[in-house]
Amino acid sequence: MKYAELKALVERSSKYFCNEEDKEFEVNFQAKKKILDEVLLLHSQLLNGEIENIRYRENLDLLMSILTENTGCAEDLEIYDYIMNKLIEQRIVSKEENMFYFNKTSCGRQG
Repeated sequence: MKYAELKALVERSSKYFCNEEDKEFEVNFQAKKKILDEVLLLHSQLLNGEIENIRYRENLDLLMSILTENTGCAEDLEIYDYIMNKLIEQRIVSKEENMFYFNKTSCGRQG
């Protein structure tokens, strides 16, 4: 999926509204889970030598910016934690990088 398409999908899902909270969460979760899928694919490409490290980092930062820019409420934070825990478990992102990205969310910014 192209980054612009993924960004638009995640932004739409963040604004999705219906009378069923569970459905809203599921739409938001499924859209943001695509970020996780893309990061896993990207990491696989790095390990297989299909992309260079600098390109990997650039694309990882793009994907993470889509996630952080669309994390603002408690449900978003729950999804963020799910994604980041998966990335930490697989040693794709360190705990320090997680804090770096978390601080870019509206939950992590101090006003």
